[in-house]
Amino acid sequence: YSDGVTEASDASDDEFETDRLAVAVAKARHLPATAIVDAIKQAVTDHVAGAPQSDDITIMVARRVAA
Repeated sequence: YSDGVTEASDASDDEFETDRLAVAVAKARHLPATAIVDAIKQAVTDHVAGAPQSDDITIMVARRVAA
């Protein structure tokens, strides 16, 4: 992820931070990689609650698939 994820701020300048990112990933860990990305994006969107985006947001998820 880019710092735009953890630094995404709501109207009160409260940043998303790594703790919220970890919670979002933990809740979605059983999902396919694309759904984990969607869950993180939704968590960030919910957090900022319409506040303007001040940085890029880049998310990439890789899952290990058993052989």
